Amino acid sequence: MNSSGKAQIYRDASASVEVRTADLLGRMTLDEKLAQLHAFWLILSPNGEHKVRSDSFTGGADQATLKKMLSHGLGQITRPLGSRPIDPVDGVRALNSLQKFMLDETRLGIPVMSHEECLTGVMTRGATLFPSALAYGATWNPELIEAVGAAIGEEIGQAIGDSAAGLAVWSTIHGLAILILENVIDLGQTQAGMDVVPSRAEIILRSLTEALSS
Repeated sequence: MNSSGKAQIYRDASASVEVRTADLLGRMTLDEKLAQLHAFWLILSPNGEHKVRSDSFTGGADQATLKKMLSHGLGQITRPLGSRPIDPVDGVRALNSLQKFMLDETRLGIPVMSHEECLTGVMTRGATLFPSALAYGATWNPELIEAVGAAIGEEIGQAIGDSAAGLAVWSTIHGLAILILENVIDLGQTQAGMDVVPSRAEIILRSLTEALSS
């Protein structure tokens, strides 16, 4: 129930996805819908004093403006651990402080997804750094790349731990759809490609992703 006594069906885990989605969309303002299509790249802080990652391209925002923008909700938080050198425990605490704000201080309490890169190792202090995806493909050794994926997955689990259970959604690999080399050359992402032949790239990619998700 909300303050008006009306049932919030979208919060009811026993209801169907279709019913919950329809209920939530019916409650959302235009600003709240647009916010779910948006992502912020923030320097997160455990005390909730988050800052916008500022540069000449992205610009910046003060604390009051940022809090107002976050009050509508947010679809994704970008690079919570990899935006600066930070211990993973402190990084998860900072991420959880943002998640607490989203759940407790926005009107609808929609949790935010978090996205971190881990193609060559989870991006956080102390994690193992593996070679580029180009090197993965050059090995033509699916078993070796499967072992790499398993190692990265284990370190992700160690970084997140139980403290972030139910709070953070992690993207296992950034941009899986563009990892076939011929599709990424014009995007400045050559280092993220594995092979120019889709069938070979698929085999290496499957070895990596299945191990990551196991």
